[in-house]
Amino acid sequence: MRNKIFILIIAAIVMASIMALSGPAAIFIAKRQLKNTFKGSIVTIEQCKINPLNSIIFSGIEINEPSSYNIKCEQISMWYDLYSLLTKGIVEFSASGFFGGKVDGNIKITLGKSSAYTADINLRNIDLDMFVENFKLEKKMQVTGRFGGNIFIKGAGSRLEEITGNLQAISPGGRLTIKDTDYLKSIPVKSGVSWEDLVASLKNYVYNIGTLKTSFENDNLIFTVSLSGETGKRNFTVVLHDFKI
Repeated sequence: MRNKIFILIIAAIVMASIMALSGPAAIFIAKRQLKNTFKGSIVTIEQCKINPLNSIIFSGIEINEPSSYNIKCEQISMWYDLYSLLTKGIVEFSASGFFGGKVDGNIKITLGKSSAYTADINLRNIDLDMFVENFKLEKKMQVTGRFGGNIFIKGAGSRLEEITGNLQAISPGGRLTIKDTDYLKSIPVKSGVSWEDLVASLKNYVYNIGTLKTSFENDNLIFTVSLSGETGKRNFTVVLHDFKI
């Protein structure tokens, strides 16, 4: 027991010493990981502040792929207790200025012969109009309103095993208009009506109740959308095949 405690203390001291001197190194590592996740993107991180005992804070994050997206986040903070980090692999995090809202939660990493991870994520007050703008979808659709909810992600090694989530519209709702019908028809969708009727019903559609549920089945990421407004309900499912992160 004493040997284990001694090893943990030495590991904590070494980690604290390295982290205290490695602000630029932390930025380098974070940028490399983001580039690996967002292939072909240009990643910018303006600043990194480290308290080696309990926190890492990145500021001015931007992930830009000129033809597809320009994602920005004001600040990402990660907090940890050294003992919990070393023994349980638990890190808490929060992000501000993320699509106009906030994100927080925790990540648990298990190291060993087969490394694994889980992430519990809370999304708060996400601006759909900003989401459309950041992903450069203005010519394809127009969406207003804000959503919030929870997402759970689980994986092992490089394999994604599970994604479940439940997001809900924040009162008073918003407005949805599909502009580019050809773009929408290229997305695999399951619904009880034809594409023509569905697209026609989503022109200047005002909703006051909305839910978005996510699931992951056979490497397919599934979004089940349910909207309700004065002109009736709109329900449809979007499937992204062979989804990977």
